[in-house]
Amino acid sequence: MACIRLLDLFHLVPRSIVKANTIAKCPQFVHSTIAKCLGIPENNVRVITRRVGGGFGGKGAKSMAAAASCALAAHKLQRPVRMYLNPKTDMIMVGGRHPMKITYNVGFKNNGKITALHLEILVDAGIYPDVSAIMPYNIAGTLKKYDWGALSFDINLCRTNHPSRSAMRAPGDLQGSFITEVIIENVAATLSMEVDSVRSINLHTYTSLKKFYDDSCGEPLEYTMPLIWNKLAVSANYELRVNKVKEFNSTNIWKKRGISRVPVLYDLNVVKQMAAFALGTIQCDGSGSLLDKVRVVQADSLSLIQGGLTAGSTTSESSCEAVRLSCNILVERLKPIKNKLQEEIGSIKWENLILQAYMQAVNISASSYFVRSKNSMKYSNYGAAVSEIEGSFIQGLGFFILEEYETNLDGLVLQDGTWNYKIPTIDTIPQLSSKASGEPPLLLAASVHCATRSAVKEARKQLLSWSNSDDGSDSKWLVIHFYKSSFYLGCPDL
Repeated sequence: MACIRLLDLFHLVPRSIVKANTIAKCPQFVHSTIAKCLGIPENNVRVITRRVGGGFGGKGAKSMAAAASCALAAHKLQRPVRMYLNPKTDMIMVGGRHPMKITYNVGFKNNGKITALHLEILVDAGIYPDVSAIMPYNIAGTLKKYDWGALSFDINLCRTNHPSRSAMRAPGDLQGSFITEVIIENVAATLSMEVDSVRSINLHTYTSLKKFYDDSCGEPLEYTMPLIWNKLAVSANYELRVNKVKEFNSTNIWKKRGISRVPVLYDLNVVKQMAAFALGTIQCDGSGSLLDKVRVVQADSLSLIQGGLTAGSTTSESSCEAVRLSCNILVERLKPIKNKLQEEIGSIKWENLILQAYMQAVNISASSYFVRSKNSMKYSNYGAAVSEIEGSFIQGLGFFILEEYETNLDGLVLQDGTWNYKIPTIDTIPQLSSKASGEPPLLLAASVHCATRSAVKEARKQLLSWSNSDDGSDSKWLVIHFYKSSFYLGCPDL
């Protein structure tokens, strides 16, 4: 969860120009924040971001306080200033994900088909809003991944004495997706049905998908969730593995296993390789691949004045399209020169082509600003995952199983370092391969939590068999969040 922030600020006189080297997800916002803080024109501020690295939200709004503080010191002292946040300070500032209290009422038929769902969700936003305003919208987006029949919800942000929260990867989407799985498992437990059967019967048809995701559902052939769901069952030998888990649990008293298959539906609002491909359409002799001739430089507010922020796994797509548009402009300028040279000398190398363009005063610099059209502003990603306890998706595994982010009565974070904040380690990495980075795979990590709860449920069955109790009314082991219509979501209890 920690995101260390480094910052170099240089103050240049006599024009009061501030140059900032910062690690931030949104250099454009840092740029305007520093200008307002110092009371100088924005054209006197230059922000450079070499690469963000693993930001995951902590380098969004949270980094601006460090940037503004460091800029102020440089402005007052008239000399370069560097600020470094140690891990403990960083952990306290980050704030963690948003804890929630969820209360719901759900209606369903005997076959497991859900007909109606109402939710009331209270979100702990901390002492000040920060990025919490995006949470209700994101939660609602993934709440709709199943066909609930009729769906209503009331999501409220609550101001508390806790630190403000961060936009950790897939903020709201991850919690919303997990909430749906809790409800599905509650319904399955009430009906004494297999959870996988209840999930399957409540997957969207294209008709229901269009009702819930009218602006991003696409065409009928683009809805691939049922295909992915069935293909996963075959490729993962799901039924065979379920039977093996059951056999293992029946023959082992002290160790239990669980397995779970969950779907994910994620709405999304490809740089160097794209440039090489686009420029490669010129096809100069002997040039081969142009990949080695392409260099990606840092983000700089002098040249990237409308960069916005990097988030939501869409930055690469948008950047690549802007690069492609720029390359198309360059190709159109270079083609006449290439054709003329080919007529004169028969063949031409890339270096000669660029030299001739320079000699003829052709502009070999181009820029583009990519804005998505209305019909491509949103599109849906579909996926599914099977998880056993031995394997998972690392980042999600940490959130659902290992990591705790507690505060004391004064709201101060207690987990402020690696001694008491435990993240997944090398022994928890999947045995075969890890999943790709990005929001959609992270949501699939709910399958890990569901598989673990399945194993816990089997262990409790074992305890009940020893107590010779059918209903478990005299057993404290059955008082669990799993069967309640009201539960808390931080790092979920098992």
